[in-house]
Amino acid sequence: MDEISGLTTGVLRERAVELMLPVMNKGRTLEEKRKFIIEGLNLCAAAGLTSVQTNDETSISVYKQLQQEELLPLRVFLTPNYDDITVLEENGGLLCNSSSENVIIPPLRPLGFQQSTSSLTPLDMSSQDSRLIIERLKIYSDGSLGAETAAMRVMKPLEEQGNQKGVLIHSRSKLLTMIRNASAWNYRLEIHAIGDAAAEQVLDALLEHVQTSVPCDRRMEVWRPVLTHCQILGEDLLQKMKSL
Repeated sequence: MDEISGLTTGVLRERAVELMLPVMNKGRTLEEKRKFIIEGLNLCAAAGLTSVQTNDETSISVYKQLQQEELLPLRVFLTPNYDDITVLEENGGLLCNSSSENVIIPPLRPLGFQQSTSSLTPLDMSSQDSRLIIERLKIYSDGSLGAETAAMRVMKPLEEQGNQKGVLIHSRSKLLTMIRNASAWNYRLEIHAIGDAAAEQVLDALLEHVQTSVPCDRRMEVWRPVLTHCQILGEDLLQKMKSL
């Protein structure tokens, strides 16, 4: 909806795009996804890569199946979306036990893999157990610059399109709940934050979580949450990052 005229524009932004996903994905199967993933991984291995990181959505069950069948030619660091924990296995998810929505499958960290960089142990690449690592969950806090949905602290001038400040995808309370859940489930976090308003919201939520948690439970140097992109930041946000 246009913020000035109040008229609908026909443009779907951020969470509204999800209304179209059932139509866009209609007829697509996990077998097709498996085929493309295998082709992509083999191309990477043929080019000499030994590991890749991916945010493939609703693909946890596909990667775990490939691992079990010993078809992973290199190490895969898979970072599923936070919402994937509510997706049933037959639809590509696997983090949530479908028999009970309260049972969360723990992160997949092979023997020898440690979160702390000071205690990293070399992994045996000949073992398929070391070729799939799922230790982070991804949360989106805002949109993108190209779509004009990155959440900004300063509103665009009236003469520019839309007069928008972007989109904060979650309320502060919802974001804090997601952070606390990921922490309780022993997952690291990778949070998408492009605009400065999004980065501020994320940093404030992380700070509140740390201040209200058991001190030894969520030390930042051990938990190491990731803010990805961070394209627009103010000096105050850089100092806040430093303080965390």
